[in-house]
Amino acid sequence: MISIIEASPHDPAVAYVAATRYKHDDFAPYLLKTADYGQTWTAIVNGIPADSFTRTIKEDTAQPGLLYCGTETGIFFSPDDGANWQPLQLNLPVVPIHDIVVHDTDLVAGTHGRSIWIMDDITPLRELVVNGGPSTVNSLPSTAHLFAPRPTIRYVLPFDFGASATVGTSYMMTGATIYPYQQRKDADGQPDNRLHRAGQNPPYGVLVHYALAEEPSAETPVTLTFLTDDGQEIKSFRRKGSEEVEKKAKEDGDTDPRVAVQAGANRFLWNMRYTDPPKIKDDASLGFAGGVTGPVVPPGTYRVRLTIGESTQEVPFAVVPDPRSTATPEDFAAQFALEQQIAKKLGETNQGILRLREVRTELERWEQRAKDNPDLKEIPEAVKALKEKLQAIEDELIQHRAKGAQDTLNYPVKLNAKLAFLAGVVSSGDGKPTKGAQVVYTEVATRVDRQLELLADILGEDLVSFNALIGSLRLPAVTLPT
Repeated sequence: MISIIEASPHDPAVAYVAATRYKHDDFAPYLLKTADYGQTWTAIVNGIPADSFTRTIKEDTAQPGLLYCGTETGIFFSPDDGANWQPLQLNLPVVPIHDIVVHDTDLVAGTHGRSIWIMDDITPLRELVVNGGPSTVNSLPSTAHLFAPRPTIRYVLPFDFGASATVGTSYMMTGATIYPYQQRKDADGQPDNRLHRAGQNPPYGVLVHYALAEEPSAETPVTLTFLTDDGQEIKSFRRKGSEEVEKKAKEDGDTDPRVAVQAGANRFLWNMRYTDPPKIKDDASLGFAGGVTGPVVPPGTYRVRLTIGESTQEVPFAVVPDPRSTATPEDFAAQFALEQQIAKKLGETNQGILRLREVRTELERWEQRAKDNPDLKEIPEAVKALKEKLQAIEDELIQHRAKGAQDTLNYPVKLNAKLAFLAGVVSSGDGKPTKGAQVVYTEVATRVDRQLELLADILGEDLVSFNALIGSLRLPAVTLPT
């Protein structure tokens, strides 16, 4: 029984046939190719098990001679137009493959009994074929090979009102439908979320594939850096460090995924965001603002650089707009410009809060030191006056009374949360920011600048006077945080 005749999408003289004879107790694979419009046919089954009969064969739509075959026990591929076949099973169960479709850069397999399976991103396979076949992965010119990422679609994610840096159950909403999902991360901190009532979606972001001939030594630094087309760094990621290094990074709020360095194939997912603005640890005042994140890059051409020790490789890739979007390049540029402004101002706000709190902590140490010490009786009053001024600024910049998201209903939203909420509004769709968003940003940014100016005055004048006071007592000055 001939299951399929595949006409080559690249050469009108070429066609492939998949056939079966298992109903005659013959479980051998039957794959045939013609290169002369069917005048002659050649068997192309080398590498397929003798008892795994064949149901379908397809040629890659982008790479001539790259073939995929569905058998009774799984899927195979050939990098050399059928001369040799290798398994492409990965995590696919041992199951009959009745049909295969190559859709853009994905391989879709229709199984009998296990639904539809999709292998996301076959661009590395195509590149390996160009370079001489997958056998070359262990004999590349260098100890590593960075594959060019496929074009990545930039689309707006559904509203997520539970996502955080932690792992657990969260919820996202599209229209009026709410989807619960399990937040998960793999060993390198890459997101590995699972919907509770649906199949797994392809990951959101730029997929970077790279192959390592062997795992680099623990002392060898490994980084993946994403850059604009003109070479400006957007964000960089590093390999996982020692337990001590990772513990310190976690304490500092570093939740970025790490670059995998296992021998063989590796993959990294970049969420297309710039570096996050500085955060306030345990700041619950943001509520449902979506956290403090860097802006998503606009559509355009970018570069990714893999650095292993002194060795560096760099390849270009494209971020393309959602095909459903009507936004113009000018719209994306205006949106990105405002998002950058908001992120920068939010970073300045949070840095000011952190600086204020560090100074206050130092003052409180002096307050405690001077307690019940008659020789230092002037210090507590001076500390009290300074702390009152600092508290007034903090009360404007951040809602420090909020201890959980629910508290944002009980206490007014302050300036840093207003900026975070505004960032979420501006990025909630593709398009030029509204006039209202621009007006709100200008108003909030002006108020932030006023508070930061007051803080600078305190640190530049009041703190100097306080240091002069304790200096007159021959005591060390309060130092400003960097």
